[in-house]
Amino acid sequence: MLGRLRRRRRLQYGCSPTGCSPCQGDFVATYGCHDGGCTHVCQSGHGDCKPAPGCETDVAGHDNCGTCGNTCPNTAPYCVPSGNSSTCSSTCSSTFCPDSGDCTDLSSDPDNCNACGRVCSRPSNADPTCVSGVCGFSCNPPSVYRDCNGNAADGCEADMRSISTCGPSCTDCTTRVGPHQQASACAGGACQFQCVSGFDDSTSSNAMPA
Repeated sequence: MLGRLRRRRRLQYGCSPTGCSPCQGDFVATYGCHDGGCTHVCQSGHGDCKPAPGCETDVAGHDNCGTCGNTCPNTAPYCVPSGNSSTCSSTCSSTFCPDSGDCTDLSSDPDNCNACGRVCSRPSNADPTCVSGVCGFSCNPPSVYRDCNGNAADGCEADMRSISTCGPSCTDCTTRVGPHQQASACAGGACQFQCVSGFDDSTSSNAMPA
C-alpha cells in the first residue's frame, strides 16, 4: 500500500496504482494526476496542438493565435499579445512591429530593436541581443570567447585559450612568469609555464590559475 501511495503522489512514478510510467513530456507543460492518469496544463503562450503529449506549439503566432488552429484572417492578420493570451488584430500595438504576420516585441527583437527595422549589429564571435530596446551582444560560444577590452565595436575579441588572454580574467600569461620561466600554454583557464633552457623545477607545479 505504501508503494501505491508513493506512486500516486510522485509524478516520476506515474499516477496509476498499478504502474510506474512517469508523467512527463518533451515540451512546456505542468503535469499532474487525475482519476489515476496523467494530465497536463500548458504554460502561457503554448498549446497542445498535436497528438504527442506536451505543449509543442507557440500559440502567439499567425496560424495558432491564442488557441490551436486559430488562423488570423486577412482583415486582422496580426497575432497580438493580450494579457496571458493572444488575439488577431488589424494592427500591432505601439510596442510591437509587424513581421510576417506576427507582431515582434520591440524591446527584445534584435532585428527590430526599439524601432521597426533597426537591426542590432553582429560583432566578432558574438550574437546580437536586444534587451529593453537596447542593442547588445553575447559571446558565442561563451566558453571560448570573451569581451576583454570592453569595446563593443570588436565584440568578443579575446580567445580564452590564448596565452595572451587566458581564462575568464583574460590574463596575459607572459606577465605572470617567475624567475627562469616562460609561458608555454593556456589550459583549462590556467596559465602553464615551463623552465627556460638550463633550469629545472622538480619540486613545484608549473600551472598558475589565470
